[in-house]
Amino acid sequence: MKTLFKYTLFYACIFFFLSEIAQAQPVCQIQHYSTYSGLPQRTVVNIVQDGKGFIWLSTWNGLSKFDGYSFKNYKAYPGDGCTLTSNRLYSITANQHGDIWCQTYDSRIYLFDSRREKFIDVLKPFETQNNVNYSIRQIYALAKGVAWIVFDYGAFRVNEGEYKKGESKGVTLYSSKAGNLPGKDVVRVLQDKDGDEWIFTDKGIQIVGKKTMPGNTSFKNACENGNNMYLLSANNRLAVYDLRTEQLKFLKIPYDDIRLNSIQNLGKDTIGLGAENGIILFDVRKKNFKYVAVHFAAENSNVQNIFRDSHGELWIFSDATGVNRYNLRTGEIEYYQTPAEDMPNAERQSNEGVFEDAQGRLWVIPQMGCLSYYDRKSKQLKPYYTDYNDPKSKFTPIVLRYLLDNQKNFWYTNNYEMGKISFFPSACVVRPLDSGYETRAFLKDSNNNFWMANKKGFIRIFNEDGSFKGYLTPSGSITEQTVSFARNIYCFMEDKQGGIWMGTKWDGVFRLKKTGNNRFIVQQFSHKADNPFSLSNNSVYSIFQDSNQRIWIGTYGGGLNLLEENKDGEVRFIHSGNLLKNYPQNKYTKVRIIKEVDKALLVGTTEGLLSMCTEFKDAQKINFYQNIRRQNITSSLCSNDVTSIYTDSRGQTFVLTFTGGVNQIVSRNLLTNNIQFKTYTRQNGLFSDLVLSMVEDPQRNLWVISEDALSKFNAANGTFDNYDKRYLQKEVYFSEAIPVVWHGHLMLGTEGGVMEMNPALLSKSKYIPRIAFTGLKIQGVQESLDIDDLKELELQPSQRNVTFQFAALDYIDPSAIQYAYRLKGLEEQWNEVDNNRSANYINLPPGEYELQIRSTNSDGVWTDNMRTLSVVVIPTFWETYWAWALYVFLFILFTTAIVYTILYIYRLHNQINLEHQLSNIKLRFLRIYHMNFVHHLLL
Repeated sequence: MKTLFKYTLFYACIFFFLSEIAQAQPVCQIQHYSTYSGLPQRTVVNIVQDGKGFIWLSTWNGLSKFDGYSFKNYKAYPGDGCTLTSNRLYSITANQHGDIWCQTYDSRIYLFDSRREKFIDVLKPFETQNNVNYSIRQIYALAKGVAWIVFDYGAFRVNEGEYKKGESKGVTLYSSKAGNLPGKDVVRVLQDKDGDEWIFTDKGIQIVGKKTMPGNTSFKNACENGNNMYLLSANNRLAVYDLRTEQLKFLKIPYDDIRLNSIQNLGKDTIGLGAENGIILFDVRKKNFKYVAVHFAAENSNVQNIFRDSHGELWIFSDATGVNRYNLRTGEIEYYQTPAEDMPNAERQSNEGVFEDAQGRLWVIPQMGCLSYYDRKSKQLKPYYTDYNDPKSKFTPIVLRYLLDNQKNFWYTNNYEMGKISFFPSACVVRPLDSGYETRAFLKDSNNNFWMANKKGFIRIFNEDGSFKGYLTPSGSITEQTVSFARNIYCFMEDKQGGIWMGTKWDGVFRLKKTGNNRFIVQQFSHKADNPFSLSNNSVYSIFQDSNQRIWIGTYGGGLNLLEENKDGEVRFIHSGNLLKNYPQNKYTKVRIIKEVDKALLVGTTEGLLSMCTEFKDAQKINFYQNIRRQNITSSLCSNDVTSIYTDSRGQTFVLTFTGGVNQIVSRNLLTNNIQFKTYTRQNGLFSDLVLSMVEDPQRNLWVISEDALSKFNAANGTFDNYDKRYLQKEVYFSEAIPVVWHGHLMLGTEGGVMEMNPALLSKSKYIPRIAFTGLKIQGVQESLDIDDLKELELQPSQRNVTFQFAALDYIDPSAIQYAYRLKGLEEQWNEVDNNRSANYINLPPGEYELQIRSTNSDGVWTDNMRTLSVVVIPTFWETYWAWALYVFLFILFTTAIVYTILYIYRLHNQINLEHQLSNIKLRFLRIYHMNFVHHLLL
């Protein structure tokens, strides 16, 4: 008998790099929820997801809604008018309207109206009318918007659409006594593809719809396939009902003495019958039966459930311990069970389960077993380890109920917590070596052999096919025995003649000349205090051969060295201590990397970048150009601490710096002190400014390696996709080893070993989360109104301060989701608020607006998921058009009054002037008259 888990010894020192990464342990993110996380009660009995994407939980302390961030609890409180008789909920079912059917522990049924946030006792009017209490057994919420509430001797049919219009409508009693059911015991309800409802009773089937069922045969189960409904009777007979002709026909099963338990559709042409000690497969096209015997721990077992996976294999569960796998194509059958020593020490055991995750990997919970994943290569069920390097980290949760949500996250519940497992591509494998010593150097030689060295002194060599070739010994031989080279190798280089060069931390340079199969002559070059032409320093970080086949050596403390070898094989080193006269004195002594670009040698140091022309005849006349960070020049080097230099297949050259990110060379002339750079840092989306190296994958993607993450760099548009520990299985710290590409995989050095990464499998999610409105505050007071279904929000004149609360329903990692919002009509620019889930507005002016919200998904990818809500702010009377009309009228009236007054005064003034003039005329007349009169008298 095969057992579920087979223990193997962990790799001590030999391992194969070319194992398929797809068969590595899955990458999972596990999240635990308890009362400390906000759960109203730790016993979660049932879990469902509604059509909007919310997660609903039935607990012993009411109903709870989860949006990825917080739990909102609904229950009965003293004096609140809630009709719930018990807060201890047993089962819940989501319907097509986003409402939740709730069955309490005392067998009563309630409909939770999610918009009004209210529990409705649907059957209360009927109980009052008939003076009876209905004990509810089951509820079936059909896709057409109809629910069947099954009780002991009948069922209620609820047309949910009609019921929501008026609570007294849409509910019909079905029972044998009422004459609309053939039997009193309802065993199953289903909906066919035409929308007709099938009610299975102990005395036949009643179809609510256009079809009719002949006869009164009792059927206990059914499944639909094409235009036929296949029915399993209570007396072990199989019938087929033609959905078009409404004809019923019984099929002869050639196995008379076998008890039949279940029936399932297993694909386009196959019906599966769960039987005693096996299954019967019926080919609907060929009309033939096939019995497959299966083995379980119990002598007699009844198959209850069959699952067909995406690879065409059947997983067969019974009432006995374990699970059987059956291959439809080959006929191979295999039994698995969880060994007793691997079972968790718990009062209850997990219920059976099987599902395929977002990556297509199959997970199985055998009957009375533990959650395991299926390794198709080894054909084994394997346990999941939270730390695959620690045998004690086996993950064995108790799974009583589970849900696979619309992102294929696995939610499970038990009596003390709820958990969620999210699944990621198995793109990376981290292999620890030699008790965690840092891997410091790689080489892919001309024979496609792979070399690697770590700080413990081991140099491992692998053949082209991935098999282990052996260790390099100090004498130059290769042996499969564990032997240290006894030197810390920091870099490799293979020259044009096939010689292997190795730079060490403390012991200078070693050259390997191949003499035969698995043997080399080892030659060492080191610093000699009495020889000025010896190596300038014994710490060698980089060795490079230029286009003129000169070998350059970068030392960490002695600067740049040029190796010269005469015809007699005598070697000397040219450096600043002898003939390299123009090398900057007492500067640029710590060299990390040497590269050649367009006949220019680039030397990366901890103090900046040096460049020189490789077309020279006399080393004494070499001119060196210095490029460093200049504080007021944005196109200068961003940081002087150069860690690596990389030229991709497009001819683009990048200078990688520690604390300064990625610096792309944009100048054509590299022989200048003013090389122009285009810099990419965290401000441009790079995960970290602490960059160690860069490598290009076979798909021509550039990968930037930082201390604890990888960034896929699109140089064309300057964007980054960042991958941290969530994608890399665990916390990983990368070394300064220059990565290599071997057989399409990236080989990356880490502090404790090697990471092998398949870049084709590492990508960001394209999931588009729905944005839901989760709350509303007006004048600082939380409203009980559910605004998620609102099309328009109307605010009264006294409601000018408002806060909108929202959430993107992506459950993989809600903390990584970023949000942006704006109130169209008030502002045009988006407010980017990181992970903040509220939009606050103070003293809103009256008018009509549109609130717009958008977000990223859990991978930080901005998606086309904008959610809108119309907002109308009602003005006060003094802000209306009538008020403005009144203002204009009063202004005109006031202006008219002023004008009239001015005109009146003006007319009055003119009248006074006129009267004054008349008076003057009269006086003049009298004076003249008097003078004339006197004159006449004197005459």
